[in-house]
Amino acid sequence: MLKGGLINPDGSRLRFVMEDVIGMGTFGIVLRRGKHALKVAKLISLSGFSEEETAILESDNESNLACLEIEKDVYRRAAPFPGIAECIEISNEGILMAFYDRGNLEDYIKNNPAPDVAQQVQWIMSAISTVHHLHKCNILVDDIALRNMLLTEDLSIKMIDFGYCVLFPPELDLTTVADEHGLTIKGDIFHLGNLIYSIAAWEKFHFELYPHLRYERPPIDELPDLAPLLFGKLIQKCWIGAYGDMQQLQDDALRLCSGLDASDEGKDKTFAANVDCRRKSCDIDGPSSAIYTAHPIDTSGTSIAY
Repeated sequence: MLKGGLINPDGSRLRFVMEDVIGMGTFGIVLRRGKHALKVAKLISLSGFSEEETAILESDNESNLACLEIEKDVYRRAAPFPGIAECIEISNEGILMAFYDRGNLEDYIKNNPAPDVAQQVQWIMSAISTVHHLHKCNILVDDIALRNMLLTEDLSIKMIDFGYCVLFPPELDLTTVADEHGLTIKGDIFHLGNLIYSIAAWEKFHFELYPHLRYERPPIDELPDLAPLLFGKLIQKCWIGAYGDMQQLQDDALRLCSGLDASDEGKDKTFAANVDCRRKSCDIDGPSSAIYTAHPIDTSGTSIAY
């Protein structure tokens, strides 16, 4: 248990038993609530700490609460959508969501043999479709990772953890802007390439483009070999910045699934699965407390836009 105890946004004590805790992240805690899961901000009571500790915790509490508000705004703007965890209710307390008891994709890959190619393709296409949808809603995701993909009973995947997203105003062209740390569409696509590689190779691969809140892209020869891999050329294009937006990436992926480019990948054309690419219009004009200031992309050669 955290020293000082956990509190609600109104200052009252957050009441739960340890058996209720599904997960605890950087800014939030997920608690079991019957058939659902409740995500709340990780807010620590300030009583019993020194003045210096109190100042740090106060800042952390404000940051954690702000991240939860961003996540609420993402659900308001982009949900419901097939590839996003079902949001039941948004309240002052937190976000009530569907509970998925099959765990996350990172643990599933670690503990299970690789499934058939059709299942891998389904997961890859679901991730592509979901990130594309979020970009259409003028949202940059940033934290695209296996641990943020939950498995349903039928082994569909649902994306969670949107507290580090960046929501831009609806009138902006997302391909031309970056946030204050340099995050762009191409940064999201790079991280999506990591996830696609992890599913196709059936091993976790992670490279953080923004380890020190500044853009750092690795030389392509430091990244894993893609030659024998399903979707290998697509992954490489994610990593070298060849896609200008998610529409281009999704079009490539759909061509691969239809078998048009299957021979180039060295794969049987019969691997194509029924892909659900349903789209939902985004409520980007709805209420949002987390609209970010956009910065033009620097194209001078030192840019984060590679």
